[in-house]
Amino acid sequence: MHQDLRFFPRRNAPTRAGLRRAAILWALGGLGWALAASPARATKYAGETFSAGVGARALGMGGAATALPGDVTSAYWNPASLVDVSGTELGFMHSERFGGIVRYDYLGFARPVEMGPGSKQSLALTLIRQGIDNIPLGDLVDPDHPPFYVDPLSDTLVVNVVDDGLASDSEYLLGLSYAAELSSRWAVGATLKLIYKNVVGYTAYGAGLDVAARVQLPRGFDLGANLRDLTVTPVVWETGVTETVVPSVRFGTAWTRSLRGFARIRVAGDANLLFEGRETASQFSFSTISESLGSASLDFAAGAELWLAERVALRGGQDEGRMTLGASLRLGPVDVDYAFRHQADLDDTHRVGLRVELAL
Repeated sequence: MHQDLRFFPRRNAPTRAGLRRAAILWALGGLGWALAASPARATKYAGETFSAGVGARALGMGGAATALPGDVTSAYWNPASLVDVSGTELGFMHSERFGGIVRYDYLGFARPVEMGPGSKQSLALTLIRQGIDNIPLGDLVDPDHPPFYVDPLSDTLVVNVVDDGLASDSEYLLGLSYAAELSSRWAVGATLKLIYKNVVGYTAYGAGLDVAARVQLPRGFDLGANLRDLTVTPVVWETGVTETVVPSVRFGTAWTRSLRGFARIRVAGDANLLFEGRETASQFSFSTISESLGSASLDFAAGAELWLAERVALRGGQDEGRMTLGASLRLGPVDVDYAFRHQADLDDTHRVGLRVELAL
């Protein structure tokens, strides 16, 4: 049965060796982050394409998923939580944003593996595509005039544009994730990301690395952290322009409790720390950290879910101050998920998804 069905499993104290290994990994990761980020200059919103997240379950909770028990979507939120995957899982999600203009799709695969004796280990593949189709192109008939102007002689409106066909914007992220359990409480994971973009015929390629950890605490608490773009992720365009995605850190906590054995409640919260000078575009902004990193910003997400008889789930939350709602229906090995995100100035976003457990 999926790991999400556990209420209060017995959690033994972590071994000294496990804690030591975790500390060493995070120390090396922090050192690598500092060394890698120092020469780079952040490109604001360079990584925004794939920041919307995956999985209608997590997004119904506002995206507060860094410390949630793992499933196939953990490859995106916190690859360390993939150790919870007990069998082969497939994940799907489709969403249309801004009135259907932007289409966002996700496909995921995860399964436990045996790569040596001892701890649990898992692998996962993630594919994300964001696309905008049928973008009209045009060219100026007279480059000395704007696209639309009034002819002073005839006092009529002149359309100074000639149709130049249609184009599209397609952006892809392919991720390969690995997770390992260090002890009964500690787990670590990493995701290697490959990026491809094709915008109106111009292409770009990039590669980056995320590293993450999760620790299970007594009384149903979990803590998680995901250090994204540890090595700095360059996105190199064929025109010679290079966009730089600098490291960011997402922290999270979650608390789970059984209610008389019939219901289960979970509450979660995340904080996302960025270093690309977003300033007033974020909920909180701080002074410049360094010339290469730019000013820091902090955004919050929070959410809760209630499972009834492990068949139906209701969710609610907030993502950077915007309301989210969601629901799930469990039909044997299949979870059908829905998530809603309110947009004050643009059309609301609807997401539908599936999670399937395969008996392989």
